[in-house]
Amino acid sequence: MEESGNYVLRIFDEEEEAQAMQSIKNSSRMLQESIATGTAILSKYSQQRERLKVSYPNIHNKENASNGALQLCREAHREDPR
Repeated sequence: MEESGNYVLRIFDEEEEAQAMQSIKNSSRMLQESIATGTAILSKYSQQRERLKVSYPNIHNKENASNGALQLCREAHREDPR
């Protein structure tokens, strides 16, 4: 009888071990997916940052040009007594 009890425990232990191994595989797969997703997100942020770095000087220059044009209009208005 004792031998059959050990056999049952051994089967149970093997099932637990199989479940644990499956859990480890699932966790590993989920971590790999998470790393891939994070890498893709950071790559997109990097691309956006580069686009903004290129675009910002153009926006800044347009704003300065616009402010310069407004300043010229104000000066012209002050000089014109109409």
